[in-house]
Amino acid sequence: MNTLEPSEESSDELRTDGTHGEEITSELSQVDLKPSRRRRSNSNSRKGRSVKTAPRDRGRSRGKGRSSKRFDAERFMVISCFILIIGLASFVGYWFGKKSSTSAKTDVSATKYEEVLPSAESDALVDSGFAELSGGDSHKAFLHFQKVQEAQGTLPGIDFLVGNSALQAGEVILAKESLGHAISKNEMDDEARVLMALITLEESDKNKDQRGIMADPLVTAESELRRYASTHPMNSSIYRKWAEIHRQRGSYRTASDLLHKAVIRADLDSNISLLSAKEILTKLQDQPAKEVPSLAIITSMSGEQAMGAALSSLQNKSGSDAVFFLERAREYYPPRVFNELMKDAAFDEYRADPKLEKFLKSGSPHS
Repeated sequence: MNTLEPSEESSDELRTDGTHGEEITSELSQVDLKPSRRRRSNSNSRKGRSVKTAPRDRGRSRGKGRSSKRFDAERFMVISCFILIIGLASFVGYWFGKKSSTSAKTDVSATKYEEVLPSAESDALVDSGFAELSGGDSHKAFLHFQKVQEAQGTLPGIDFLVGNSALQAGEVILAKESLGHAISKNEMDDEARVLMALITLEESDKNKDQRGIMADPLVTAESELRRYASTHPMNSSIYRKWAEIHRQRGSYRTASDLLHKAVIRADLDSNISLLSAKEILTKLQDQPAKEVPSLAIITSMSGEQAMGAALSSLQNKSGSDAVFFLERAREYYPPRVFNELMKDAAFDEYRADPKLEKFLKSGSPHS
């Protein structure tokens, strides 16, 4: 009961005091009106905020724009540096790769031609084979080369030597087999392709009924000859082989033109008569002659024998006899070969001899 008394008193006070009641009523009315005012103020505040914050938003957008530009510039610099690093790395990798590939090629070629060397036995057999070829016995040459092939089959070029000598000996099947090995091993494969093309051409000439089955062998042979001539411009023998093909077919003008190419490309170092004469002169330098050869046998002398006799006469201080022997040699040799022989170092210490000096200046001891 006591708890109700204050409430009653307060109610009486409100009732008796009108003013206070009015104030309370106004306050209550104000309290009642606050929610609507708050709603209006909230809406207005939103608008106000939007209006007020617009400049701030602009400032923020400007700041964001500046930061985005700065970020774009930094990103551009990073990307540029990254691209530059990739380009530099690619260039370095390419340079090292090219250098390594070049060194690898050098190593491969060095291994191919330097690692496998002929043994003493193989070297002697190869020399014997070439000596037999020079003497015209291609069958014996083939046997010598074949022994090397059996004993040292990895020796570079031995397959071509066997095939070439077998072809000259008439062993066409063995020749084709060995030349095929040379082509597959890339050892003297250019020369082997030429010989294979010439074999095919010769076989087609013998079997004319089969010409239409494959490509024209003459076209194939000339293509191989032309390719070899272009890649070996100082080789004269290829033009001789080429000329023989046209001579067999009656194309003499073409054959003559090809032989002229062979003549102007002929290498003195591969001239047999020149090399034989130089061999005799070198032997006489090593073991000088003890007497002057007899002039009675001069007419039966070969060119290299006459050159040797001339040097022997000079070694025994007989310049007159030397001049007669040199005249015989000049009849035997072409002018180009003879002039090359007269430049040989074996004659250097005798050029002051009056007879030889006169011969060298005039070309004749009687002028």
